[in-house]
Amino acid sequence: MIARGYCRKHYQRFRKHGDAAVTRRPRDRVCSVDGCGGKHESIGYCQRHLSRVRRHGAPGPAEPMRRRRPDRTVSPRDGYVRVRMPDHHRADKSGMVLEHVVVLEQKLGRHIRWDLGEQVHHVNGVKDDNRPENLELWVTSQPRGQRPADLVEWAREILTRYESEV
Repeated sequence: MIARGYCRKHYQRFRKHGDAAVTRRPRDRVCSVDGCGGKHESIGYCQRHLSRVRRHGAPGPAEPMRRRRPDRTVSPRDGYVRVRMPDHHRADKSGMVLEHVVVLEQKLGRHIRWDLGEQVHHVNGVKDDNRPENLELWVTSQPRGQRPADLVEWAREILTRYESEV
C-alpha cells in the first residue's frame, strides 16, 4: 500500500485522473468543475482547482475565491493593533489606522494633535491593551535651553491648551 489505500499503479492513476479506475486521460480537455471552463491541467481540473485540491482536498467553487482582509489585526512588526477605518483622517492606503489612536480620540472627543507633540501612551506598557483607562495623552514638546520668562510663557500656553482636559 502506497497512499490512500492504493497500490503504486492505482495511486498514480488517482493522482493523474482523480479516479483510480480510470485508465485513460479525460477526452474533454476542460476543467471538471461545473461553470469553470478552464483548461485541463491534471486529474480533471484546471490549475486553480488543482491547487485547491492539493492544498485543501476539494476543488471549491468555480469562481475565484478572494480573501477578505480582517477588520482588526495585530502587526507582527511593531505589536500595535490596527483597525479598518478607511474614512478616518489617520488611515493609511489600505484603510487601516492604529486602534489606540481611535480609542483615545473618542475618549478625548477630538483629534490628536501630532503637530503639537501629542502622543498616545499605554499606561501598563502592553501595546495591544487599548482599553480607554489604559491610554493617556502625553505631550513631548518642551523648550530646551530657554530663558525663564520664555519657559513661564510656554507653561501658560500648555495650561490654557489642556485646562479643559485636566
